[in-house]
Amino acid sequence: MDKNKTVNLMTKVRGGDMDALREFYDTYAGKIMTAAVYMTKDFNVAEDVVSIVMEQCWHDDYSNTDNINKLIWQLTKFAVSDFFKYRETRKNTNKPEREIAAATNISKQHAELKELLWQFEEHDRNILLLYIVFELGFADIANELGLSVYEVQERYKNIIVLVNNKIKTEGCS
Repeated sequence: MDKNKTVNLMTKVRGGDMDALREFYDTYAGKIMTAAVYMTKDFNVAEDVVSIVMEQCWHDDYSNTDNINKLIWQLTKFAVSDFFKYRETRKNTNKPEREIAAATNISKQHAELKELLWQFEEHDRNILLLYIVFELGFADIANELGLSVYEVQERYKNIIVLVNNKIKTEGCS
């Protein structure tokens, strides 16, 4: 996106234009999510980071930025850092036993899922992220990742086969 269009979009976002916010989200949320997933290794945290960065862009005036991608990267790094600081302060809270047990089970499932996902190469992780989280079609994913539609479809089929085999052989929580 060129600088003038970005400045115009950021000005509209700051002014409360919902269509501009949707366009901004469509343009930059994937980059934020990808960066946040790589930094945190946690999809749930990454989703929170996307929300935090989008909220910052909604409330703060960044229309004078020279490089929007650099700004998005910096905001993402700060949001990840702030999230980890917040999580550290929340560690010692007293939670009911049932809530702790449920969280432990979910954490175990997330750990298993993360372990499985990090066994895939980068393109495959990105295909899953873009297909499942952002609900992009194969053509959009191919365009985003610089792959052919056929390659994206084949990679996705192989991912599903590998996941199903893992579930059959090792089970899943």
